[in-house]
Amino acid sequence: MAIIDHKEIYKNRLLQQYKTSVNLIGLIDALIEGQGDLELVLDQLLTKRAIETAVGTQLDIIGEIVGQPRVILDVSGLEFFGYQTDGGPPPPLVDGYGSISDSTIGARYRGLDEQTGSFRTLGDTEYRYFIKGKIFKNVGSIDTENLLDAFRFIFGDSVVVVLNELGNHSVGITVVSQIPETTSQLLIDNDVLPRPAGVLYNISFTTGDGNQFAFFSFSGGSTFGTITNPTIGGEFNSV
Repeated sequence: MAIIDHKEIYKNRLLQQYKTSVNLIGLIDALIEGQGDLELVLDQLLTKRAIETAVGTQLDIIGEIVGQPRVILDVSGLEFFGYQTDGGPPPPLVDGYGSISDSTIGARYRGLDEQTGSFRTLGDTEYRYFIKGKIFKNVGSIDTENLLDAFRFIFGDSVVVVLNELGNHSVGITVVSQIPETTSQLLIDNDVLPRPAGVLYNISFTTGDGNQFAFFSFSGGSTFGTITNPTIGGEFNSV
């Protein structure tokens, strides 16, 4: 919706002999002074109430309606001491022993009643993902078909989602999207993405960069290569 400039319209409708009348133009300006502000408010009512366009307090209102607060517990906020598992790297958010000669490495022990995270206020861009995920959770049942619809609703139509059945009620999901790594980790840590009851997700995010395989109906990836030219085509994602 284009915002109407009422002052300009009134001035253009003046008869030629009154176009230079300082008193008349001043009177018109005084009479329609508030109409510009009213136009701005009406424009915001029409265009700034959707998830994609709302900002600040307006987005908070949408979050309150769907039951998603802007302030969340960020489990990536604090790091504590932890051991390696099965000879592999330590789990996320833990670190090993420190060193007498280097106080910058290692992590401290966690107290018995100490929280492992910190509270974080989401920015508008991050908050929109949380709101969309909450909307789909509020709808109810999720199956394989509307799961793909949910991911497209949350991340946009250009997202590429690869599902792999892992057995034991587990599903491997690879999401090719251009969202920042910190945001995708927040979505995983806070269980934002909708899932069927009793199903475990093994989710990984990648930006794609055009190197992952995808059919022509999806953007963000490359299709089949050729035997004669190994430089074209996309690579299959690993689970």
